[in-house]
Amino acid sequence: QQLIQFAKSHPGISLWGSLPCTVWSMRQHMAVKKHGQAYLDRLTKRRQESLALLRNFLDLAAVVRELGGHVCFEWPKGATGWMRKEVISMIAEFGMSEATFDGCRFGLTDSDGHSIKKPWRVVTTCSTLAEELNHYKCSHGQKFKHSLAEGSKTKLTAFYPEQMCRVILSTLFRQHCHKHIPAMTIQPVTIHEHREKEPL
Repeated sequence: QQLIQFAKSHPGISLWGSLPCTVWSMRQHMAVKKHGQAYLDRLTKRRQESLALLRNFLDLAAVVRELGGHVCFEWPKGATGWMRKEVISMIAEFGMSEATFDGCRFGLTDSDGHSIKKPWRVVTTCSTLAEELNHYKCSHGQKFKHSLAEGSKTKLTAFYPEQMCRVILSTLFRQHCHKHIPAMTIQPVTIHEHREKEPL
């Protein structure tokens, strides 16, 4: 509710959604098969918590769009959450464009400096951003071996590389994505009548 009030008082803002994706990982299929019903029950509860966050995001996104702002949402490309009806409806309702790109093009590496591919997917109401991000697909050759985002390396991929952040921000705030970008506080002009110089 606080964020909704903020959005209402700041029409035209951009909203970026990026929820924890662990419960929607493809690896959960193997985990359920390995650990059985008890694990599935815990996973189901965690997914319900994730969906509660998603519903909050959708409520906020509706306000942002109504007031002329942009909405973006990111998950790994392979996340099963993309198939949720709530996400599919959001994409259709907002007429969102899709971008798929890879972390290695933005310099994503493990602690040893080896490239991590990590395929990302973003849906956005800013078609210019989608077009720009789609340029950043993996350009390594077929024989190139990426470092795998697994184990302790997974946490590293939870953060966006600086280059990726710069591309997103610089594209979102171009003139044709936002009508204006004030660089400093804007205050109404006060007109003063002419006054003669006072004697010292």
